[in-house]
Amino acid sequence: NWGFYTFLTQTPRYFQNVLRFDIKKNGLYSSLPYLSQALIGWLAGYLSDLFYRKRWARLQTLRKACNTIGFIGPAICLLLLTRLGPDNSIWCVILFTVALGINGSVLAGFQVTHVDMSPTFASSLLGLTNCIANFAGILAPYFVGEILTRTETSTLLEPQSKNLIGWIYVFYIAISIYLIAAIIFLVLGSNQQQKWDRLMQTKTISET
Repeated sequence: NWGFYTFLTQTPRYFQNVLRFDIKKNGLYSSLPYLSQALIGWLAGYLSDLFYRKRWARLQTLRKACNTIGFIGPAICLLLLTRLGPDNSIWCVILFTVALGINGSVLAGFQVTHVDMSPTFASSLLGLTNCIANFAGILAPYFVGEILTRTETSTLLEPQSKNLIGWIYVFYIAISIYLIAAIIFLVLGSNQQQKWDRLMQTKTISET
């Protein structure tokens, strides 16, 4: 969620301070990444279901593939953004749109493993994990805001580079978190129904 909340809260600031878009363009271009995410999230779910029904891939492979694409894709886009600036405004908008769009594939990755691992307690698991994950919604805007404010008001930096340097730091932090998250899920992620969930299902059926 760190990358998502960074996009959600700071994209308009980037478009305004770095790319110098007026409020009309800012509003329009800031909405594009979420349209892209909705489309790719749906497409990832559809293709995953198709591949599984046709038995072209195992479910765990599909979950990990979608999740890896959803984290590595935005990391690559953010890395490219560190090399661009106001002279490449259209490419910056495209990369923001592609980054958040590709991130939508995690909806067919870790987001649905709660149902795979525990059909009985999927809602409780999602509520618990999403609660913890949304601490990023508090921390990301705060730390990103601090970094940008400090660089924008710094007297040690060149005036023309103040805005860009802060964003490079922000992008590298998000890249690091995306890569770490991708590796953790790739190595440790599972879609296997847990033993305690099977026991609870058996108990419920017996009582019924």
